[in-house]
Amino acid sequence: MKESGGAKIITGSIEILPIAKSFEEKARGLILDGLLERFGYIDVTLNPDLKDIMSTYHNIGHVFLVGEELVATGVLTNRIVWGEFYVCR
Repeated sequence: MKESGGAKIITGSIEILPIAKSFEEKARGLILDGLLERFGYIDVTLNPDLKDIMSTYHNIGHVFLVGEELVATGVLTNRIVWGEFYVCR
């Protein structure tokens, strides 16, 4: 990483991987940290999918991705009603 005019520029690459059980706890923590930073509190009742990410998103038509070194997460789920994909997290 280098700095340019006060902005940090990340150089290199990040490997994007499907979620694995070994990443699940870190992914949950990363998401909850982001929610806490954004909203100032966490209401765990609003995120039941995070209790067991593997069971929730490891289904046909669902993909939960993590960035190497766990700097990012992303989920694509299949909306059954419209059959289109959208980013959930």
